[in-house]
Amino acid sequence: MMSFDMPVHWEDAEKLGTRLRQEGRREDAVDFYRASLQRFPENIVLLNGLGLVLMDANRPGEARSVLEQAERHSPRTPALVFNLGNAMRLGGDPAGAITMYERALSLGLDIPELFNNLGVALQESERWGDALRMFQESLQRNSRYVPALANSGYSMIQIGRPDDAVDVLRRALRVEPAYADAHWLLSHALLITGQWPEGWDEYEWRWHKMKTVAYHRGTPESRWAGEDIDGKTILLYAEQGAGDAVQFVRYASLVKARGANVMVECHEELVSLFRGVDGVSEAHARGTTLPPYDVACPLLSLPSVFRTTVGSIPGVVPYLVADPHRVTRWRRVLEPFRNRLCVGLVWAGNAAHVNDRKRSLPPGLLAPLASMPGVQIFSLQKSAAGDSRCVIPASLSLIDWTDEFHDFADTAALISELDLVIAGDTAVAHVAGALGKPVWVMLPYAPDWRWLLARGDSDWYPSMRLFRQPVPGDWRSVVESLCTQIAQFPRISL
Repeated sequence: MMSFDMPVHWEDAEKLGTRLRQEGRREDAVDFYRASLQRFPENIVLLNGLGLVLMDANRPGEARSVLEQAERHSPRTPALVFNLGNAMRLGGDPAGAITMYERALSLGLDIPELFNNLGVALQESERWGDALRMFQESLQRNSRYVPALANSGYSMIQIGRPDDAVDVLRRALRVEPAYADAHWLLSHALLITGQWPEGWDEYEWRWHKMKTVAYHRGTPESRWAGEDIDGKTILLYAEQGAGDAVQFVRYASLVKARGANVMVECHEELVSLFRGVDGVSEAHARGTTLPPYDVACPLLSLPSVFRTTVGSIPGVVPYLVADPHRVTRWRRVLEPFRNRLCVGLVWAGNAAHVNDRKRSLPPGLLAPLASMPGVQIFSLQKSAAGDSRCVIPASLSLIDWTDEFHDFADTAALISELDLVIAGDTAVAHVAGALGKPVWVMLPYAPDWRWLLARGDSDWYPSMRLFRQPVPGDWRSVVESLCTQIAQFPRISL
């Protein structure tokens, strides 16, 4: 801790704390505020300052505790109540934040930031219409308030209004051309409406939006942007989820056709599967020490490099090949079930995915599929320790051999011997599609951009059918449609 000459008056202490915060000296500011509070205990201005700098330092739990202490002493100070709401929202308590924001409104606080932040908390509670109304209130107070414009765009995407989202996000960028969140959201709105060339360009803003979480290899100088690479070694790397890697590794053959030696770096569980992809000379686990290479490119930047449109997707499917030895093993295991329709089932994706709550569904809802005569369900749902989403309820009668899976090559081998795969928007759906197996994908009402809108098929995977929620949250209708369609599947007569 730095040593400070403690001011005699709390007003001077607040000025110094504010200066430290403005200079970005967060830890010094935290230490100073705590020392000041030893001299001026329970001073609400200093408590508020400490709460603000703790939020700056991404310590919302501590900020909440400090601000709650201040709020107990001054419950009718609107700015203090507002800041407490911010700490609650940042700490993952949107319901508590909504309560605080509404209290701040009732106490007379009337600023664009309050309505915007209330809208964000409503978004986090999936109250999209209420959120949009709050963003409009924010914009009535400041029509150029870019966070409210960007958040309006996000809500519009979530309620199936991507064209309106494009308009409002362009408006945000006219005000602040370098606002990364607006570019990132605009990419999603453009891509889901099929405006791909511009959408791919906007998608590159993820490196600004996602710089703390995206996996980045190489330096800007070594980034491949489509220039001549004949005779060079290029590293294509997976910077996002396993499903994204599967979808875009198809571009390896196009890169190789440019005369390059193509290495791929991917999730460890994809390495053996990707070694068989056309164009890939070698595959390595993500984060390991790699052989030398000349240039690098993230897999999800390849559509931009190749200027991919809806009509020019690299369409050679299958581009994944299951290991013949593993296939032989599963063929023997499945032999007793050949008089039934053999269906693989997966219902939950990576829990860390930002939209996992929307795309994953409770497995009990799938019980009607498992109870259909002539159908045998096999689990493709790999579970992690303590992941309650993957616990199979008694009502869902299926066979589960996933404990025997070591990686996605085992998953692919079993899929290759099944008649059909039914999956949520997960990596398994991509693997099945890339293998060319019939795969039916259950999608939320507001799907990821790659599935476009109002279509029952996918240009990415010719063997795929899409089953969409008719209204937000309605998985039961999706399951009913699946049951109707599975009764008509060629291998079965019910």
